[in-house]
Amino acid sequence: MRVELTVTQSHSAVPYEESAMLSLSALPCLTIPAGGTVPAGPPDPQNLFCSLTLPGAPHAARIARGAVTVALHTHGLAPLAAATVQATSELVAAAAKLSPGEDLYLSLRYRTGTVRLTAFDGQAARARTPLAEALDTRRRAALRFLACLVRECSGSWGFEPSREPGGGTRTWVCLPHEGAADYGAFAAEPRAGRGRRG
Repeated sequence: MRVELTVTQSHSAVPYEESAMLSLSALPCLTIPAGGTVPAGPPDPQNLFCSLTLPGAPHAARIARGAVTVALHTHGLAPLAAATVQATSELVAAAAKLSPGEDLYLSLRYRTGTVRLTAFDGQAARARTPLAEALDTRRRAALRFLACLVRECSGSWGFEPSREPGGGTRTWVCLPHEGAADYGAFAAEPRAGRGRRG
């Protein structure tokens, strides 16, 4: 199983692009192409953009979690990993369930203090009919844990018909830095004696 991962980064005044073919055994390592240049120091978090093309299969969520974890840690955004990786898993698992066997697309971006995840799947949005309402209900049910996670992080999420040429559905999540970091800090607390968040 191979997954294409493209990471585009601009660091200081030296732009470069990395493309790496990852296998499951290669995660969490990224390979720099021969002759590629790597800037000194960690990349600027404000320049994080990562996109993946994944198979429409249950194991796609595992691949996406690994890639997102590496991207966040590489860009110094490790405190946001717990919330972002969980949201990634929910998005990709739901997309694979709703569009089995079709390619899925996931993008991760960090700008102005917000993590934005966008997933594209092949389930076409339909005009407002009883069938369309049933499909929307099915999608909301598949993403109910995501809705709780986003609410806990004071973020937002939604879905709409994709404007891409292939159609399908675009599902997005925005997690503010502070909310995602608080979620991560809470998740890292020891389990014993842990009460409800206030």
